[in-house]
Formats: sequence, structure tokens, C-alpha cells
Amino acid sequence: MSTGGQPSQLAAMIQMGMEGGRSTSILLMKFIIYQVVVLFAYVSTIIFGFHMVMTKFAGLAIFIGIGFFNSRMFNCIFISNYVCLSFY
Repeated sequence: MSTGGQPSQLAAMIQMGMEGGRSTSILLMKFIIYQVVVLFAYVSTIIFGFHMVMTKFAGLAIFIGIGFFNSRMFNCIFISNYVCLSFY
């Protein structure tokens, strides 16, 4: 599955004979799983390593916190919308 971005992967899967809907669903599931793993990695890093950030980058700590919060909230909203829409 190292053919490029999702559009290239979709085109390659369709050329291999897979249905377009199934291919799109597989790619979306891969993306959601990736986002969940990144979310857990970020949260564990903030929980266990933020004290190091505070000591070395005290002036930037507030911006790091704001950026972390904004990016994670976007991911949570995206994932929750995907989960809610998958039940319809």
C-alpha cells in the first residue's frame, strides 16, 4: 500500500479489481486507525513528557499546549463524526 496518497492508493486498488466503495472504506478505516494511534501517542507524550517541555521550552509551553489541544480536538470531532455517520 505504498503507492502514494489516498487517491493514488484508491486508483491502484481499483486497477487491482477491487470495488471502489470497498477500497474507499478500507482507506478511510486506515486513516481513522492512524489518527487514533497518533492521538494516543500525543496524549501519552503530554502526560509523561510535558515536564521536560516545561523545563526546556518554558516560553513556548503555552503555545505547545494550545496547538496540542486544537489538533486533538479536531481529530476527536472528526473521529466522532465518522463513528456517528457509520451507524446510519
